[in-house]
Amino acid sequence: MDAKQELVGALVEAGLSPEQAQKLVQPYQISCRDGSGWGDLKKQISAFLAAKRIDGLSARTIENYRYTLGVFAGQVDRAVTKITVDDLREYISYLSEIRGLRDGSLLTHINTLRSFFSWLTVEGDAGRVYRPAQRRGCVICEH
Repeated sequence: MDAKQELVGALVEAGLSPEQAQKLVQPYQISCRDGSGWGDLKKQISAFLAAKRIDGLSARTIENYRYTLGVFAGQVDRAVTKITVDDLREYISYLSEIRGLRDGSLLTHINTLRSFFSWLTVEGDAGRVYRPAQRRGCVICEH
């Protein structure tokens, strides 16, 4: 579902008729804006591949990651912050049932996704956790 349809759905839930909601949003180009700046899946894939290149992974590994994550992005059309475990399950089911991938190939896709989402956890907003400054110990002088 694209951003415009999500907005129409929200307007209908708020009390507008579907026709009114469609008419209201029709002249506008609408896209989701994730306040964190980490919502665009394709941008995150590009950033991930750049990070892996800097980490020294081989060109072949980077290309395999690019292919695997490209297939994933083609199937899961939503912001990174909106991807759920169910989306991942459906994607793996698609690979197995529709594309006919065997266990070894499925494992490659799963491991690539694991690496990508682990990287997002560290590099994305989940990794920007508030860390209070360490307290210095008090020195007590005795006379």
